[in-house]
Amino acid sequence: MYLDTAVLVKLLVREPDSAHYVRIVEGQIVWSSQVVLTECFSALLRKERERQISVSYRRRAWAQVERDVTQHRLNLVTLTTEVLVRANGILGACHPAIALRSLDAIHLASAERSQSWPACSNDGRMRLAAARLGLPLASLPR
Repeated sequence: MYLDTAVLVKLLVREPDSAHYVRIVEGQIVWSSQVVLTECFSALLRKERERQISVSYRRRAWAQVERDVTQHRLNLVTLTTEVLVRANGILGACHPAIALRSLDAIHLASAERSQSWPACSNDGRMRLAAARLGLPLASLPR
């Protein structure tokens, strides 16, 4: 299973649909892009700034990410030139119908590289792009 950053954050911080993602990820081999490290750290800092989580919670959540990477519960696709070139190809394939963001294209290229399906995202543009590319997608919460 491939996780984008928003889903990883939902696994760390309780959100209305977190339980759905916990269920579908449980027992799976999980992959993401190396960029998830910076994106996730940024998202946790934002949640702290917005007082959704405390400083200590943010630190514990980040320590969990680091443990998951070290213990290979979260496997990372290396950000290589090939992944970036493929991300550009994905952006081109989606243009102009889908206004895909650069990091979303990197996630999709990384998902292709990992070949760990389904891709798990709740982002509408990313899901449209994945569907256009014929990539398997995890279900959304009901």
